[in-house]
Amino acid sequence: MNQYPDLTLTQWANPLPLEYWRLRSIRVGPYLWLTTFAWLTLAVSVPGCILSTRSMHRALDRLRRSPDDRIARFAYGWEGTFALLNGLASAMSLAVILAAQAGPSGLALAGVGLVNLLVQPVALLFCWIGVRKIALGLFGQVTYAWRRVPESELASLLASERRGLAWFCVFRGMIGLALGAAMGVSCAWPLMWAFLAWSAQ
Repeated sequence: MNQYPDLTLTQWANPLPLEYWRLRSIRVGPYLWLTTFAWLTLAVSVPGCILSTRSMHRALDRLRRSPDDRIARFAYGWEGTFALLNGLASAMSLAVILAAQAGPSGLALAGVGLVNLLVQPVALLFCWIGVRKIALGLFGQVTYAWRRVPESELASLLASERRGLAWFCVFRGMIGLALGAAMGVSCAWPLMWAFLAWSAQ
């Protein structure tokens, strides 16, 4: 009796081992909608990353000509954030798409590995910033990004206002930590599937 009833005659004629086709049949179900979502995300995030990067460069040019231009400084940071987020979305979507194509060729596995080399350091940075903000906030310190705000800039605040800012930093640190962990897992998971599909051939 056929042990794998879902395999087609073409798959049986293929010299690849049955373990590969069995693993691929397990992956096709969840990856069908996930790959579609990844393509849609890629179609939106790549143009978004290009537009945000161009706007960031224009703001940077303005900032170089006038270092005291607060509007240019705000636009540079804002557009840089959008460029980073769109770039991360593009990279993670590409990892999902490549993992779905993993098989006899090691190119897909190499592509997913390259995406992980680009994304995992950023994910670790998000986690480190989140942990630092949580730790400093629990000790009553106020942070901006990963830097501690000097005491001279907080001298005019009331004690209740400072406590509120510190707890707000803790909350933002928890979000940053969760986001970094999610990015790391989201890129490591396609790499695991691509490696299993490649090693099963």
